[in-house]
Order: sequence, then structure tokens, then C-alpha cells
Amino acid sequence: LPMLASRAFLFVLLVIVGVSFAAIQLDTSNSARQNAADDYGHIVSLLPVGVVSPSSVQEVVEIVNYANSNGIEIAAVGAAHSTKGTAQALNGIVVNMTNLNQVLSVGSDSAWVEAGATWRSLVEATLPLGLTPPVFTDYIKLSIGGTLAVGGVGSQTPNHGIQLDNVEALEVVTGKGKIVECSPTKKSKLFYAVLGGLGQFGIVTKAKISLIPAKQNVRYVKLLYSDYTQFADDLFVMANGDTYEGVQGFAIENTATAVSIFSGNAFPDQDFPLNDDDDDNTDDYWVYMIEGTAYFNDASEAKPLSELTQGLQPINVDFTDISYFAYLTRLDPVEAIQIQFGSWFLPHPKIDVIVGRAASYDFIPSELAMNTVADVNGVILICPYLASTINVPNFPLPEEDEVLLFALLRAAVPSTETEIDRLLALNTAMYDRTLAVGGVGYAIDSVPLNPESWEVHFGADRYAELLKQKKKYDRNNIFAPTQNVFHDSDIQGGSSSTSTSTSTSTSTSSSSSEQ
Repeated sequence: LPMLASRAFLFVLLVIVGVSFAAIQLDTSNSARQNAADDYGHIVSLLPVGVVSPSSVQEVVEIVNYANSNGIEIAAVGAAHSTKGTAQALNGIVVNMTNLNQVLSVGSDSAWVEAGATWRSLVEATLPLGLTPPVFTDYIKLSIGGTLAVGGVGSQTPNHGIQLDNVEALEVVTGKGKIVECSPTKKSKLFYAVLGGLGQFGIVTKAKISLIPAKQNVRYVKLLYSDYTQFADDLFVMANGDTYEGVQGFAIENTATAVSIFSGNAFPDQDFPLNDDDDDNTDDYWVYMIEGTAYFNDASEAKPLSELTQGLQPINVDFTDISYFAYLTRLDPVEAIQIQFGSWFLPHPKIDVIVGRAASYDFIPSELAMNTVADVNGVILICPYLASTINVPNFPLPEEDEVLLFALLRAAVPSTETEIDRLLALNTAMYDRTLAVGGVGYAIDSVPLNPESWEVHFGADRYAELLKQKKKYDRNNIFAPTQNVFHDSDIQGGSSSTSTSTSTSTSTSSSSSEQ
């Protein structure tokens, strides 16, 4: 209560007299505060004291020092594409990083870029030089700093790992107000704490991203399945082979309209609904589609369909040739339509979990059987990854090499508090079932966790190491407060581990700041 009272007093004082950090101004206008209390999820709204928009690393240092001196929590935000308020700061300061958006230099195999730049702006700078980052999320207007705080998965992950695996160095402003450059060989503990570290150890201001040669075109293959087992088997044939540069899968409602919309009318002559064999356990409500991408320059290099489907058993297949950039930006028209019709602005209580391949044959069909289109109102992803390509410690995986991301990219329709709460409860139950089969969550979920459940997520040993780094670099616990990763008492004293049990995910109440 004393802390809340002091922050309330600080807010009144700042609104009355204003405050500036050298050349930058704290914006305490209602519009700025309301914008900073929103994100793509449209579920959580935590009003900050104000918003600052630094244009240099030194200005970030000034903000951090001010926050430390005054006991104010801060959260850095880029594209605000999170879904549970993780870049918000109740009665704190939101640091808008979008002015730090430059691609600073592009070399033969890497690029230095500011953290507020988007992956799209980076590839727009590198493609004219014949280079590209190895991995892209499906939606490439995310900020680089934002995805480096959580993971960054994409269709290229089976070949190149996640975006975190393709970072060579970082510039970070720590909680001490120090500008630190770190890498696998320089201050490596900080480097690996920050990557996937949920913004807990500092504000990333620059990143050095690996680049590889870019091919000009993509053979974009779509394969249709009625049987989950065959679909999953073929996902891993493609993920383990060298035919495809990218692979990802989807579950789609078993109707002609739904498949046409989600596939871009790839199978116009296919009759629906598709019916499974009587001895198959897959629910007939869903069908499955794989998207595979094979890159090429000249048409003579393009792999023929016979090679692309060798060893696979879809019931239908289609392909088209598009430019590499067109593939990366394939969600542009989807975004435009969703903005036009308003669905972009619906609440998005999504959930992503990762389970082992062996468990997935029962787990994923069972989870799909518990959901209808009305429970999702969005895309359902089923993507194969290989643990051998993912080598960062803050991205936990099940204990086997072949794993599957299963994601329900939900939208709440109607967008009422009752419906949002219903979907969040479904997420929590699914998260608990994931843990029960040896799976893990992905930190972008709309599943609120507390320090005990974050310890379960990372594992006790890794969590203990992260706590040590938190004590070293953010002892006042000012960064990214809504993530709720550590107890203040553990950072400022006490043991190096928060729990004496193996508790699983714990939901918070709808009125708490951790929502």
C-alpha cells in the first residue's frame, strides 16, 4: 500500500508539473497513456504514469537511471503485439522503442539493427544485397527487440532454429544504467539471460542478426490431409529432410468454405467434408494442411512436384511460385482485411504450447476435439520443430528431439468479458494438460503465470541462474513488471529459488496487475 500510494502521488505530481529526461519528454496525456495500456490482445489495460520515446541509447540510459532513482517500474514496447499486457506498466513508465528503428549496417553475413526496427524493415534492407535473416515469424511487422525477448518461431525453424538462435550480439542497457555489449563470448551469462528473458534484465537497444544468402523465389506447396497421424508423420518427413526450407501445418474446419479461405482456394476440385476411415481416431470436424516452401532463383532450379511430394501421402496437393518477399509478406492482405472488418481489434486470448511428437498423436487430436470454430475464431497452427536446431537456454522444450508447436490463435467473439474469461479458462486448462504430458508453454501465451509457475516453465536450475542474473543486473526489479517472473523478496535477498514445490501454471484474478 505505501508503494501504491507513493506512485499515485508521483503520477499527480508528474501530470501537474511534467517531467523531462534531458531532451526527451514524459508524455502524460490521456491518449498516450491509453495507447500504452493496450496491445494486440486487447485483454489487459494497465495505465502507466506516462510514455517516453527515446531516440538514442543515451536517452534510454537516462530513463533507466530516473526509474531506478524514483522506484518506478518500466516496460519497453515495440510493435505491441503481445496478448497479455506484457509490455505494460501499471503506474510505471512505458518506453516506446519505435524511434530506435534503424538498420545500422549490413555486412556479408550479419547486420546491426536497432531494437525498435521490425523484421520487415531489416529484410527490406538486406534483400537488395542478396541476404536475409534465416528465420521469420509469419507476421513480420514485429519489432526485433520484442521477439528477442520471447523466442521467434517460424516455418524455417526446423532448419535454422528460432530467431534467438540467429543473434550474434546485443547491446543492452541494464538496470544499473550501463550500456553493455554482450555475445556468446563476451558477458555470455547476460547475453543468454536477455535472449528469451522476457525483458527482465535490461532494455535491448541493438542486435547483431545473422544473415544468409537469399534466393529470389519460393515454390509454395500446400498438401491436404484428412488423417492426423499421416499429417503429423509427413510434417516430420519434411522437417527432417533437405527438400524444403520451410514447413508448417494447420488444422482447418472440414468444410469447403473454410478450406478455401485458409488455403487460398488451393483445392477447388476437392469434395468436402472429408471423411476419415472408421478405424481412425481423428475427429471428422477438422482436416489438416501442410505448407512447404522450397526456395530457388531461376526456374530451372525449381524442384518438380514429384520430388517435393516424394515419401508423402496427402490426399491433394497444390503449388504456386511466388517471390521470396511475397512469401514473407503473405499476411499483408489478411491483415488489411482484418483491419477493414474490425476483427484485428478483437480480443485475442491465444495459446501456444509445445509437446513431444510421441505425445502429440493423442494430445493434439484430443485438444482439437474439445474445441470448435467458435472456441478459436482464428488460425490453428501445428508446426514441427527439431530440438537439435534450437540451442538457447531460455526456450524450454520437451525431452525429445522431434516436437510440435500447437497454437490456437483465438479471437473472442463476442468480445465480452464473459467470453474472454471463458477462453482464458480454456487456455489455463490446456496449459495444465500440456505440462501433464511433458510439454511446455511458449512465453507469448495469454496464460498468466506467477514466479512459481515460471520456475516450472524454465526448470529449477535455469530459473535459479536467471535469478542470479536478475540480482546482478536489475536488483530493484524495475523491468517488465507485468511478466511477474520473480518475487521482489527473492531478488533483494532470500534464496536463489522461489518454490518448495512443483506447482504448475497459476491463474491470477481478473483484477490483478498480472493479467
